[in-house]
Amino acid sequence: MSEDHDQYVVDHLLGRQLDTDSGATDTDAPLGVVGPGVLGQIAHDTFGSLIRSNPNCRRVRAGHANLGAHVDWALERARLEHGLDDTQRARVREYLVGTALPAFVETNAFERLCRADTVFVEEPLETRLRVDDFRVEFRGQADFVARDGDDWLIEDVKLAFAEGHDETDDRYRLQLAAYRWILERQGVGPTAQVVGRITNVGARDDESTLAPETDVDALVRERLRRLGPR
Repeated sequence: MSEDHDQYVVDHLLGRQLDTDSGATDTDAPLGVVGPGVLGQIAHDTFGSLIRSNPNCRRVRAGHANLGAHVDWALERARLEHGLDDTQRARVREYLVGTALPAFVETNAFERLCRADTVFVEEPLETRLRVDDFRVEFRGQADFVARDGDDWLIEDVKLAFAEGHDETDDRYRLQLAAYRWILERQGVGPTAQVVGRITNVGARDDESTLAPETDVDALVRERLRRLGPR
């Protein structure tokens, strides 16, 4: 939204999801059955349920885990929240059990979360700051925040419906920078390192790391100035 304030500000204020037009979509994803926002939420609920169960990475990858139970939990939540009918739930379940969830458990992110000392799922990250002459209250929610020894990991998992798109990647990078910036401001320790990563599953199968030397404070403040009084 900081790139085009006038185009997106109403959607932002109404809480609508800001998506990027990324062209061709993943033909396996049931986007004709449910929208990308709902499908993404169900997938993230599924991933979160699995991580909350404190899984053994090797056993899960070897097929010795009831992954379908986590999908069913997420689908029941979606039924109550979005009114999904039996046909919709069956099609989404097929995709999650057959494609998205197996892809997630094979990622390096899943392995890191399995071996982390502590994992927080859907962790709220909030802070306030002053940028020039206006105050900003920032509220975000990281998919996973994990503690690994003295260091902290921010793992953001994206269900990708299309091949890479520069605008989408830039938006995700800014989001990750904001999460890291907030966590660093919350006092994680003078010697702790905060590492942020984005993992894509679905139409894309890749991972990117926010470079430790990235000046996230300058990056976030510069973008926030674009949203200031006009």
